[in-house]
Amino acid sequence: DLLGAPLRAEAIQYPAGYTVVVGRAPGEAPYYMLPSLSRMGTWLCYAFLVAPQLIHMHPRGVQGLCAACGAAWMDEGPGLELWFHAEMYKVFHDKDFIQAFTDEKDKTGFREGKAAFKESIANFMKNAAGAHRARRAYVLGRTLRTTSLLKDSPGLFGPQWHLVTATLALARDEMLWWIRHHIVGNPHLKDKVYTGSGQTWPADDNQAQAPALLAAAVALRDLAISHAAVASEYASDYLQGTISAQLEALLPTAAAALGAGSEGGDGGGSGGRIVSLLSGIQSNAELGGEGDNAAEGARLDVARLMLELHRADRITVPGG
Repeated sequence: DLLGAPLRAEAIQYPAGYTVVVGRAPGEAPYYMLPSLSRMGTWLCYAFLVAPQLIHMHPRGVQGLCAACGAAWMDEGPGLELWFHAEMYKVFHDKDFIQAFTDEKDKTGFREGKAAFKESIANFMKNAAGAHRARRAYVLGRTLRTTSLLKDSPGLFGPQWHLVTATLALARDEMLWWIRHHIVGNPHLKDKVYTGSGQTWPADDNQAQAPALLAAAVALRDLAISHAAVASEYASDYLQGTISAQLEALLPTAAAALGAGSEGGDGGGSGGRIVSLLSGIQSNAELGGEGDNAAEGARLDVARLMLELHRADRITVPGG
């Protein structure tokens, strides 16, 4: 849905990521979060390794662990290779962890948690390679389609910029997953964490797919870079109207609250300066402007507003 809905003909006039498209596409949050999705999975793994007691203390700890196990068998950072399955196997055989889990959930609860962990490993070995192969095929098709559409109609880079970043993020993550699971060897495949699952890791049966995805992603990235100004101008125009309307609606409330909470209750002091700056930003946004000078002026106005807001921390606004 994230990649498909915004490209429907009746939806392309809307800025993907800022609004609901045809009543079912999500709002802006998923588009902004998608490029960080793989890192969220990594931090979930880190959380269970650093604080394994989450598995038995959190009501959905076992479910979270299984989700983390289903994402990848390894991740990497600067100077670090994290073999998550192997490390969690050690956790489940640590005496202190076993005792803490048993104290919290009794022996039956520990056995059920350990069984769920082993099942998640077996499911990963059996299904993950095929699932990611299908995902790479889907992302490849979407990347090629998006590139073709935007090459023919570069003006669509404005409303579809978030679609481009989402597509490239998925392509990046799928390429990294393929490298980590089919190019980098797993030194733990003969360990009990995997041999006990009864499953073997399949070889990649479509060696041409990943390079094709990489080439398609690079082509889309290069096309996006060459038309970045289109997206920037579109976003500026869209946000100009949106911010102007929102500020216009909020100004009376802000003026009343800040005026009542400032020195003397007459709208002077920090409160009065904040309202004045808000009014100026709203007017400038409504009138619009072109060129570097207008952009620099807007940045300065926002910087002044932020400074006044910091200074106004001592103001007590009615209702908190």
